[in-house]
This record gives sequence, C-alpha cells and structure tokens, in this order.
Amino acid sequence: MPDAAYLIGLLQAVRVHATPAMLSSGQPVEISTMLRSEKPWPGSRPEFPGKVPNKQPLQFGGRPMWAEFILLRLLESDGWAGVWVKNWGGRAFWRNPGEPVELPKTAADVFQRIERRVAGRGGGCWDIFAWCGADVLFIESKKRGRDRLRPTQLTWLEGALAEGMPLSAFAIVEWQAVL
Repeated sequence: MPDAAYLIGLLQAVRVHATPAMLSSGQPVEISTMLRSEKPWPGSRPEFPGKVPNKQPLQFGGRPMWAEFILLRLLESDGWAGVWVKNWGGRAFWRNPGEPVELPKTAADVFQRIERRVAGRGGGCWDIFAWCGADVLFIESKKRGRDRLRPTQLTWLEGALAEGMPLSAFAIVEWQAVL
C-alpha cells in the first residue's frame, strides 16, 4: 500500500494537516491530507459532454481539466488505473468527463464489497477509486476552504475499513487556484 510520502510526490502536492474524523463507531481517525496548487483555465469555459457538475476548469497539460481528472492523470503516470466515481443521476465510472467505463473484475469486486457493506446507510464513495496490482486508493478532491467530508463519505470510509482496507488507502487532496 502506498504511503503518504509516495502520494505527495506522485500527486505533486505538499503535506498539510491530517483531517480528523469520527466514525459512527466512535473511533477517531486522521486522514492523510495534501494540497495542490492549480492554475485556472484562462480560456472560455469548456463544454464537457453530458450533464456534469459546475466545476472550475483548471489547466493541465495545456488543456482544461477538472481537479479529479488531474489526479487520475498523475496516478496513471505511475502505473495506476482509476476512475472518477460519478454519483449523481445514477452511478457511473468515468475515466474522462462523459466517458463511462466498466471496472475490471478485481476492482469491481472491491468496490461492490464496500458498497454492500454500506447499503442502506447512505455510503458515498470518494471521488477517485484507483488500483495498481493489489493496492487500491480512494481519494477525495476538495477545493481548499470550501469543501468538507460529508457524513456519507465517512460511512464509505468506515465500510472500507471494515472490509480490511487500511486507512492509508484513503487521502484527501485539497486544491487551491493560483495565478
């Protein structure tokens, strides 16, 4: 399982405070949290296919991209595969905006085990689900100072921990726009 130092380097981030959280069991946890600085997209707002949330486009590789997909591209650069978990209007897994993909069997099995465990408790999967060999990651992308973990995301975390996932499989990556 990758450690925080590996993720910080791979995601070109800096370490910030750990995010404290209390699980419904009463167990306190501290979630590894890091910060990326992103440049806003200078051009007109790009049209992304399909119904997508109102997200600020950022620059990455000379193209407009959302923070979640920037993180996916960085993970892919080191051999990870992954998806953005779209949770509105039905569950879908996107590798790019508006491009649903099927999870490979091993990844789908992990995802479904957690999903079954949190069924009926409103468990909300984190933004990014990634895998490399037997290792998996769940990453939540948050705009710094404007976004917090939701109770449903804590339910997902608790379900994953109960399924044997280590806490190190979870990270919060905050981003801030810089000029």
